[in-house]
Amino acid sequence: MEQSFRLFSAAFLLLMLLLATAEMGPVMVEGRTCEYLSDKFVGWCLTSEDCDQICTAYENYDGGECQGFISKCVCFKHC
Repeated sequence: MEQSFRLFSAAFLLLMLLLATAEMGPVMVEGRTCEYLSDKFVGWCLTSEDCDQICTAYENYDGGECQGFISKCVCFKHC
């Protein structure tokens, strides 16, 4: 009885592992992404669209998004 329980537990664990990794898809590695706190964004970062516009238009980065508990605008670029 104990052996069948071990076999069932091992099969269940393997099934859960396969299901968890099946949805991940392929991993693309393009290089590192460097993040910088925005110098030009003023105020609380409420939408990532505003942050992205400031980072790309005025600070010459690839993009930006709101991050953190206090919502700061963080710009990023590939480095």
